[in-house]
Amino acid sequence: MAPEAATPTKLPELKFSIAPDRLIELTKNVLAKNQGVDDPLLLADDFKFAAPIIYLGKKEFLKAFASFQLKVAFPDVEANFYNFFVDPYEPNRVWFFTRTRATHTGPLKFGARTIKPTYKRVEAAPEVSSMTFNEEGKVTKLTVGYVADRRVGNTGGLGALFGILYAVGHPLPFPEARPYKASWTYWTFITVQRVYGIATSWAQYGYSLVFGGSSAQAKAD
Repeated sequence: MAPEAATPTKLPELKFSIAPDRLIELTKNVLAKNQGVDDPLLLADDFKFAAPIIYLGKKEFLKAFASFQLKVAFPDVEANFYNFFVDPYEPNRVWFFTRTRATHTGPLKFGARTIKPTYKRVEAAPEVSSMTFNEEGKVTKLTVGYVADRRVGNTGGLGALFGILYAVGHPLPFPEARPYKASWTYWTFITVQRVYGIATSWAQYGYSLVFGGSSAQAKAD
């Protein structure tokens, strides 16, 4: 009997009206305009901003980011955008990486708070971001803050603003804005698995000493 044909695992690549090279140009232009804050016409009316636990519409995004004056707090900030590419399965979406470097030498405004200069250096972990465009070449979605390796840098494995606040010594007071910690349920699960594994190994070792062979062999017999 002939073997069944393998099911292809690759999704079909799709097409978009705007060429990949042009989409990357558009992305870089939006970044140059402070993610569209300096030129809101670059953002579609139905624009959405998405971070790991934050989701904002266009008006909320513009208001929030206009008040957060990063260049004032970090005059030497370098976002270091790199590795731009168009998603072959979402051909209207451009992905890219960032590795932010900055020194906190100015007042950092966050809501009603103003954090005085700490002169601390921010060495962010590599983060994955993306921009999704409509047929008019306007951004419909911006995603930021998704850390690729939380063990890199001094931001506690946090992305975007959460990482910056942590690095300068002023993290927000909830778990999502603090470095990852395994829950007690996770450690309980791991401990039980290890104890069970050790107990099973010793049981098999003891059986082999007394009867020879292994308990698995005994069950097979």
